[in-house]
This record gives sequence, structure tokens and C-alpha cells, in this order.
Amino acid sequence: MNDRERPIIAVNTLAVPEARLGGGFTYLQNLLPRLVAVAPGARFVLLVAENNRRFFKFNDDRVSLTTLDNHALRGSIRTVTERYLVSTWLRRIRATLYFVPYGWLPQRPPCPTVWTFQNLLLLDSFKRQLTPPVGLKNQAREWVRGQVLSHILMPATIKADRIIAVSQTARDDLIAQFPQCRDRVSVVYEGVDRRFTPRGDSAPDAAVLSRWRLDTPYHLSVSTLMRHKRHESLIKAFARFKSESDTPGVLAIAGDDWGGYRNRLERLVQKLGAGEFIRFLGHVDPADLPALYRQARSFILLSTCESFGLPALEAMACGCPTIVADTGGLAEVVGNGGVRIDPNDIKKLSSLLHELDILTDQRSALARVGIRRAGMFSWQTTARQTAEVFEDVLQRPITEHDEVLSGTDPGETTAPERSIITTKNPTETVPVGID
Repeated sequence: MNDRERPIIAVNTLAVPEARLGGGFTYLQNLLPRLVAVAPGARFVLLVAENNRRFFKFNDDRVSLTTLDNHALRGSIRTVTERYLVSTWLRRIRATLYFVPYGWLPQRPPCPTVWTFQNLLLLDSFKRQLTPPVGLKNQAREWVRGQVLSHILMPATIKADRIIAVSQTARDDLIAQFPQCRDRVSVVYEGVDRRFTPRGDSAPDAAVLSRWRLDTPYHLSVSTLMRHKRHESLIKAFARFKSESDTPGVLAIAGDDWGGYRNRLERLVQKLGAGEFIRFLGHVDPADLPALYRQARSFILLSTCESFGLPALEAMACGCPTIVADTGGLAEVVGNGGVRIDPNDIKKLSSLLHELDILTDQRSALARVGIRRAGMFSWQTTARQTAEVFEDVLQRPITEHDEVLSGTDPGETTAPERSIITTKNPTETVPVGID
């Protein structure tokens, strides 16, 4: 198949800086290289911001980049670009399909579209979990943003030809608010990278722990610092655990701050007199995470608004006993591979931390079931199933989208054969992708 015969998959990556604060960037980082590998019958054109080109390095002539000026990174301008200007770009490159893993669909897309839904906070039922803005100016800005989201961005985006939900939970919650998209939503779970493993080299792991000054037994939490992550419950439970135990352990909380929420958490730590044994690590290089997971006594994530909960899956893959909230995507993904608890039950969490601290057999048993559970998720599977969604869209009957690009006779009722998946069992060898 020559290049002219290959369908062109356009991919929006403009949200990379924002998504690096959470699972969105991890999704892009792991999916795109594998997607290129499992779809040799397609060409890919990535829409990137100028100062993000360094993240995208593909040793494959089927991948090209369209670069936008850096101002496209600003939230409001990026939204305008995605909503009103992208269609011109799609026509210019003669895109066959437009994939939006993180962002919004254009007003009048000239080709079929696929959108990934992975942020429950976009839904009305979860917006109350956002950190309330402080000050009248910020409150007014947030109100306007909410109106734009509810009345312009979401109604247009859920019209995508196909929607990929990263869990059954995400699918159910999306359909609850937008039942009209029920028949267009497919569940494609995220995966876990092979570098997250219980087998690590002791010297490099020790170097990571030394760099973060974690030379005593520690429990770990990894997530962006936001209200719905329920760090306050975790801090209270850990403070209670320490008051009832003589363990030398500490709680290490890793993650970027969001909107100054860390200040509120630090004030709570001081109020509880827990400053000596609760530490905020801030942003952690992803390369350090496997070692941090492997050496922790437990991993805790009590978030009540997760479509998937990737850090919990990574922790389980590393053999770290995992505790999560018994709700949403976290409970679905962790399943029987960890302990699911009521995030409001401070006493129970404190008791559980005590058990894991002193009962080696219980920690080992929980680590084993977590490793087995994490083994059910693979980015290679994610990529293949995503490509299958693309292929399904490409093989559907001709619509007005195709007429814009190809001049196809509207009387035709079927699309030409445009198979992009030509390798039935691709290996996990992935070319250079997103750094």
C-alpha cells in the first residue's frame, strides 16, 4: 500500500501540557506509539504546539506533525482553535478520520470523528466535586466556563461518530447524562506499561528512595492535588494511624498542585500535628514511580471521581498492596486486586494501614492478587481495540463527511475498503513515540 492509499488519521495533541498533570498525558504517551505500530495501513498527522514537538519523536515516515504557535496552548485560545479552526486544517490535510484523545470536536468536522472520554468532571453530576474558586472574579470566570462547557463544548463533542470510554463506569456515567450517544460508545480500557513490575534492581531503587529522602517505611499516594482526590481523608486517617502505633513510617503524597489546593492540605497537616510524618513530594518524574511503588508498604487513592485510576493499576503491577475508594472507575479497575473502602471511613482506613504495617503475610497476599489483576490490562490491547474502533468508523456507509473530502457520489452507500490493521498479532515492540 502506498502513502496515497493509506487513510489519514489526524490526532489532536494540544492538551499535552495540561494532561501532564494527570492521566491524560500518560494515555497519549502510551497509546500513540502503539497505535502507529498496530495500524500500518494508516498515516498519522499529529496537531502539536510548537514547544511540545520535543515530546513527539517517531522513527516512522507514516507520522508527520503540524505545528501551531505556542499561544495555542492557552486554555481559552486552544478551545477556540479546536472548536472553530481545526476544520480548516482537517480539510487541508485531507484527513480521513479525526481522533481527539483529550479535547473538543470542531463545530463542523469535515470527516468522521472519534473522541475519548476520560474525565468525569466534565459531567454535571460530578462538577460539585471541583474545588470552589475563591473571589468574585474567579467565581464569575468559572461560571462562564461552566456555561460554555455545558451548552457549547459538550453537546457538540458527544456527537462524535464514535466515543471511546476508558471504563464501563465512564460509559455508564456519560450515557446517564447523554443517553442519545448510547449506541456510539465503546469501552476500551487503558493499560499499564511494562516498566511497572515488581522486579526491580535494588541499587537504582535505593537511589530513587535516597533522592526523595524516603529511608524509612512509607505509604504512598500519587495523584494531582484536588479536592475530589480525598487527600484530607487520607491525611486524617494516617494521623490517627500514627497516634495509635509506634511505627516509624511516613506518608508520602506525590503529585502536582492544582489551584493552590496543597496549601489547604498543608494547613490540615499542621493542625493535626502531623508534619513530621506526612510529606508532600510535589511533581515526581515518571521514571521514579516504579521504584516508589515497589518499595512502599501500601498505595492509597481515595478519589471519588475517577474514570479509570491509572496510578492504582501501576501500583498493583509493581506488587504494592493497594487501597482505593469503593466507587467509580477505581473500584472497577482494581476489582479484587486490592482493598476497596469507603473514603469517609477514617477509622477503617487507619486500622487497615496498621494491619498492612505489621502483617507481612497480608501484604504479600495483597501484592500477589494485585499483580495478577494488573496483568489483565495492556497498552498493546488498548491500541489494538482503538484501531478497531477507527476501522469500524472507516468502513461505515458514506456520509456527508466523506463528500467534503473525496467528492464521493452521495448515491454510494458503502465506504471503500480501507483496512488499517494488517497485523493480527503485533508484538509489543514500539518505536520511539512520546518522550
